[in-house]
Amino acid sequence: MANRALMESLAKNAAAAPLSNGKRLIHKIARIALHENWMIGWVDEPIANALRWKTCPKVNWIGARSKKRYFADPFAWPGKPGTVLCEEYDFALRRGRLKLLTLNGGRIASEADVSLPLPGHLSFPYLFEHVRETYLIPESCHARKLAIFKYGEEGFELFATPLEEVAAGDSVLFRHNGLFWIAYTDLGLNPFDNLNVCYAESLAGPWKAHPGNPVKRGLTNSRCAGTLFTVKGELFRPAQDCTKTYGGAIRILRVTECTPEHFAEEEVNLILPHQGLNPHGFHTLSAWGNRCLVDGKRMLFSPRRVLAKLRRRCD
Repeated sequence: MANRALMESLAKNAAAAPLSNGKRLIHKIARIALHENWMIGWVDEPIANALRWKTCPKVNWIGARSKKRYFADPFAWPGKPGTVLCEEYDFALRRGRLKLLTLNGGRIASEADVSLPLPGHLSFPYLFEHVRETYLIPESCHARKLAIFKYGEEGFELFATPLEEVAAGDSVLFRHNGLFWIAYTDLGLNPFDNLNVCYAESLAGPWKAHPGNPVKRGLTNSRCAGTLFTVKGELFRPAQDCTKTYGGAIRILRVTECTPEHFAEEEVNLILPHQGLNPHGFHTLSAWGNRCLVDGKRMLFSPRRVLAKLRRRCD
């Protein structure tokens, strides 16, 4: 119990300590001693209500925590209320893959792998519907391409490739002013501190990179955190706050200008993690009808993983 209390204190202090002061040592120790463990769940409120949240409301967590894997980045399958696509991160393999979950309340009734012709780590499976067809944009940074897949009789098939030779992270698609847009972080520049956009008149392309890319820099609210949504004709974008830890909180931005020449937004809200089962961060907020899908992070201590980290550093 004493060790657990010590690690809980270390995780709390690591998340709260500003990176600019003498507490950097806490972060260095925490990076070695602790590892991220995420869970997915839902909030019984529509995504529009996030404009007034100060802390994420009560989360109905899905499934149980595992020592072998975790689930993160949940997105609802359009037209299938009990079906969710998410990332499954395997601790042994040290990479993510996509999982299709069928839910029965807070229980996972079934799960299936989603196969895509992309190598390496896969995560953030952004699902959307267009003309009654279902499309998917996964994070496939190791493949160095941003690809759109269309769901058909044989599963997901490649539909378009808006970007080549770009390690795009947490990409989201939205429509605005008659154009299709994709917002993403270029992990080649930095994993956390930039926002880029590309646009097209047709979903199939051709896609054009915005001349102002990156249209935003900074750890506070650059990397996308889920579904863009509209309230009273105004467009809002959830973004990750990575100032203290990866996916530490979510900020909501109002998009004030989005044209092929200019992109601008202003922050309207900061949402802290729900202080329950997963209090150390959340970095996905996606629409699910009158509910929202979210994820949450808890920093855990594992002697076996500490040894594995130290061995990798020595190799």
